[in-house]
Amino acid sequence: MIRSSSAVEVVHFNDKQITLLGIKIEESSPLIGRTIKNVGLSNPYIPHKVAVVDRNDATFIPHDDIVYAKNDVVYF
Repeated sequence: MIRSSSAVEVVHFNDKQITLLGIKIEESSPLIGRTIKNVGLSNPYIPHKVAVVDRNDATFIPHDDIVYAKNDVVYF
């Protein structure tokens, strides 16, 4: 669901034990139109946490009901 070629930023913390990965949601992404909660429930075997969303020059900490949109930059 997330292609590494979509990564816009990768930052490591705590001796590379924690990675913050920023990806741009491209037009072809299956995430578009789905909520964070829905994606998490559909993929319980992929441990991840959405930390920040950058949308239309606004950055915010998302809630589970936020819907992914084209061109969002999402930090996991």
